[in-house]
Amino acid sequence: QKSKSIILTKNRGEADYILAGEIVDIDLPSVSWDGNARSTEVKVRMQVRYVLKDLKSNKIVWEVPREMWTEEYSTSGGSSVMSASERDALARILTDLSERIYIGTLDKLRSSATQQTKN
Repeated sequence: QKSKSIILTKNRGEADYILAGEIVDIDLPSVSWDGNARSTEVKVRMQVRYVLKDLKSNKIVWEVPREMWTEEYSTSGGSSVMSASERDALARILTDLSERIYIGTLDKLRSSATQQTKN
């Protein structure tokens, strides 16, 4: 939504490209322990995959079949089902992932447009 050269639509019939993806796995393994054998830090691991497809040519412009994102957070804030620290760690991953997809998509679209003008 930041780029003036891209117009987002939810209607597939109006789209030139489609970006699809999914979260494959989220893991919360313990990383470090205190003197009472309690976890003090946890590293969130989120595995994703996504694809950008040109609907006119039916070709895949960009595919990332497996990408791992990690972020550490402290467990000292409590043991609720999902602590604020855990939510913040996941939010950081999603922000970084979104930025990577945004920049990658713009790069692939520019490359695709350059190739089309050469042909």
